[in-house]
Amino acid sequence: MRNSGLVAGVILALVLPWPVAFAQADSAHLPRLSGATFLIGDPTTNITLTSGQDTSTVQQAGGEWYTSPSISADGSVIATAFHYLGDSRGFMHRTFATYTIRDNRWAVYKQTSFTNGVFAISPNGTTLAYLEFKTDKAPAQFHFLDLATGKMTAGPKLEQDVGASISWSPDGLRIAFDMEVPRMLNKALIPPLHAICVLDVQNGTVSKLADGTLPSWSPSGDWIAFNDYSEGRDDPKQGWFATNANRVSVMHSDGTNPRVLITFSSDEDLRVPAVWSPDSKTFLINRLQDNINNTMDIYQFTLASGKLKRMFKDAPPIYAWVAAK
Repeated sequence: MRNSGLVAGVILALVLPWPVAFAQADSAHLPRLSGATFLIGDPTTNITLTSGQDTSTVQQAGGEWYTSPSISADGSVIATAFHYLGDSRGFMHRTFATYTIRDNRWAVYKQTSFTNGVFAISPNGTTLAYLEFKTDKAPAQFHFLDLATGKMTAGPKLEQDVGASISWSPDGLRIAFDMEVPRMLNKALIPPLHAICVLDVQNGTVSKLADGTLPSWSPSGDWIAFNDYSEGRDDPKQGWFATNANRVSVMHSDGTNPRVLITFSSDEDLRVPAVWSPDSKTFLINRLQDNINNTMDIYQFTLASGKLKRMFKDAPPIYAWVAAK
């Protein structure tokens, strides 16, 4: 990978338009579980942590610039993106930022630009990976922000459209993502599906593992959960092709031993990656319940028993699960 030469300035929370609030008020609807800390998108504006009965509102009033957050493996650093006060580039411009929970401190990388893509903080909390979406003028591309120095490094470019999630391996050496794969029928292009791919962060190579979307690496490193496609739903005679991922599957991190765990209705489209428990024994599935308010019915799947249980109804989405301290 090459260094882009950009050094991102860092400012503190004094310029942010909200405080970090620690309160019980208006938090009854938030998902919570004993021994768990959940990173929650409180629709559609807030980023919230629940840990047992404690609630911390980390980011407020996200509005149109709200984006899916991520958290380090030990639960100490949250990564997000927002417009900061005083940014002359306009309200819709978004900048990467991190919040360190122990110090109650924001770091804003004010020279960075997040316009259209997905990002995730590394498990050790030192690096932010950003996968910029493809446009008419430029291909999709990985970028890496060193959170200590503010230096941005350009990663490989990808000619195909990419999906709405990336997931680091626990050792921080690889990143799983999904990428569009063209399909043809009778020598004609038909609507594409996506494939789960893995980027080797050190050498920049990309390899395909399986068809599917929204990969999620288990904390143990053994499994990648992903959403994939039920077979036999296309109707070529009618010119109709199913592109929605309505199953949840797992495979080993090298792509071997894929297993379909859950199949939902043929018209369902799973939009949030599986959220692993810290011990990698279970994961959560966010199923869209209310498209207007972006609320979910959230289920827990246990690998050993194969049981699926609804845990929360009509709740804001859960983006991460770390052990409570």
